[in-house]
Amino acid sequence: MRRSSGVLRLVVGAAMAAASTAAAQGVRGAVPSAVPGAAPSAALAARVDSAFAPFAAPGSPGCALTVVRDGRTIYEQGYGLANLEYGVPITPATVFYADSVSKQFTVAAILLLAADGKLRLTDDVRTYIPELPDYGRPITLDHLIHHTSGVRDYLSLFDMAGRPTDDAYTDADVYDVLARQRALNFPPGERYAYSNSGYWLLGQVVKRVSGKSLRAFTDERIFAPLGMTSTHFHDDHTEVVPGRAYAYASDTRGAGDRYRIAMPNFDLVGAGGLLTTVRDLARWDRNFYDGTVGGRTLLAGQLAHGVLAGGDTLPYAFGLQIGRYRGLRTVAHTGSYAGYRAEITRFPDVRFSTITLCNLASAAPEARALRVADIFLAAEFREPAATTSAAAAAPPARSRATPPALAAERLPEYAGTYASEELLGATYMVAARDGRLWVTRRAAPPQPLAPTDTADVFLLGGGTTARFTRDGARAVDGFTLAVGRAAGLKFVRVGRGTRGEG
Repeated sequence: MRRSSGVLRLVVGAAMAAASTAAAQGVRGAVPSAVPGAAPSAALAARVDSAFAPFAAPGSPGCALTVVRDGRTIYEQGYGLANLEYGVPITPATVFYADSVSKQFTVAAILLLAADGKLRLTDDVRTYIPELPDYGRPITLDHLIHHTSGVRDYLSLFDMAGRPTDDAYTDADVYDVLARQRALNFPPGERYAYSNSGYWLLGQVVKRVSGKSLRAFTDERIFAPLGMTSTHFHDDHTEVVPGRAYAYASDTRGAGDRYRIAMPNFDLVGAGGLLTTVRDLARWDRNFYDGTVGGRTLLAGQLAHGVLAGGDTLPYAFGLQIGRYRGLRTVAHTGSYAGYRAEITRFPDVRFSTITLCNLASAAPEARALRVADIFLAAEFREPAATTSAAAAAPPARSRATPPALAAERLPEYAGTYASEELLGATYMVAARDGRLWVTRRAAPPQPLAPTDTADVFLLGGGTTARFTRDGARAVDGFTLAVGRAAGLKFVRVGRGTRGEG
């Protein structure tokens, strides 16, 4: 293996002493760690650390970073605190929730089962999960893998049902809400729309085909063979995990605290759920090249692009996003849930990777990872770094047109109570008040329902659109709701409203 020039060896004793000092001081900056082999020069390391400088502030959450070249870790650092209450520093051995970085492991399990002859990617998912509705066209495992299934995203469904994001969701909850869906976002194979439901379903397929949980199967077939001893699919939110970082978000309540705890507490795995460290992900990164697990079949399968029914090729492969940065190919994925943020970005042409795990919602690890790549690969990039300022890159500001008004006498047409069986019986109450329409639903404050230039179409905020329907007598009898990764959800009017209710 090639060794980088201009490097120096990290001294184990010095690294341990620095970590001890940082812990004693409340971890006011980076926590150096011992790295086998060579490391960047001190000047280069300082430039890398500068990308994570915000986390050097006292009492800040932060990130762990590992940089891999030719299968060898050449730099790793911890920045900030893993636990604010106890002043525990982040190190490269700290365990984080990796959310959607998990997807590549779920699909690796599917590929291993395919190699075992236990399933085919062209199989209809209902072969294994008959509880799903029959939509008249098969939804294949390949559709689920490449986000072309049309299956509505369960997180969007729970949100629209008024379920808080910190609820302790279970597999039974997801089965229940998916079984209620009367339609898909679009016919399978015709479009791309990112859906966590697809990867949760793939995890369930692994369970039913192998007879083992996704956690047990990946422990046996992936993590143990690669020595990823701090990694597992976390399917029990009550389980104690030594060395785990708590997750945080900025406190916007104005109470004087800088941060608040933002932890996931559900037991769902497949789309997310992976607990891991940057060191373990470096072991997984090496497998991308040497194929210790899965061999060439797995490596080739991981990079197979999705293809739409019309022939268009997608940048999404098997739990991986294929792209380019400054003229070099990238194979990457990010993760984001609650206060955790994660990224793994490979530059396969030069066998270089950055791996970043963070415990702060605003950490932006992907942007920081690209800054690290800019430093290490300055001589190998084929295109200059973008220099366009944010102001210049922003589209010209548009004058905001006055939203159309709805005559006051028409507001009662829409007022009433609406219910959706697809959303677990959730009810939305529409009220006419103060010359406007307002919507009240579970676990959310009243929101204005703003009319658009299209008749019977309103905006609810957060990108949500409500399209009201009418019966033969032209009376409003319901609406369909669309937001993000779930569209066409039907609500039926179950009660009439009056002015001022709500």
